[in-house]
Amino acid sequence: EQGFIVVHPDGYGASWNAGWCCSPATEDGIDDVQFARDLVAAVSAQYCIDPDRIFATGFSNGGFMSHRLGCEASDLFAAIAPASGVIATDACDPPRPVPVIQTHGKVDLIVPYSTGIESNQQWAAHNACSSTTKVVYRKGLATCSVYQGCADNAEVEWCEIRGMGHVWPTSETGPGWIDATDTFWEFLSRHPFGQLGR
Repeated sequence: EQGFIVVHPDGYGASWNAGWCCSPATEDGIDDVQFARDLVAAVSAQYCIDPDRIFATGFSNGGFMSHRLGCEASDLFAAIAPASGVIATDACDPPRPVPVIQTHGKVDLIVPYSTGIESNQQWAAHNACSSTTKVVYRKGLATCSVYQGCADNAEVEWCEIRGMGHVWPTSETGPGWIDATDTFWEFLSRHPFGQLGR
């Protein structure tokens, strides 16, 4: 519908090495950052890919991995959109501001809500955002807020959903929830490399 390609890779043993999470990829030292780079190269060799509009998203361990790609592959991925995932690397200091949108359930018992907030705040600090946030969406059980004044317009947005646990949010599965797929795409489509540089 929007003219983009989505690639759904399978992690090693159904896991991604996102730092301290998750097994068995972490235990076996799988280089999933390089895998992601190789995957993009393979897709780009077969299809007409806009190098300024390559993004990463994922849920749970995939969300963790999205954070890691923002931390360690910001030269390739223009922006990231983790769902129910947090930063799991000891050092996350990419050479440029990285636009980030996250969703998290307030009653997530697998990846605590508070740790998601901490990761969002870490990105806001890295992107030199002000401490001021603005509510950009509020409907039903969902509220989305974005930090103001971020460097290079690298927005950091946070969407929380009351009553939601550890799931990918959709408007169908949770009345009053946002649809993460649509919400993420609306954000990512506004943050190509063109306006940020590399």
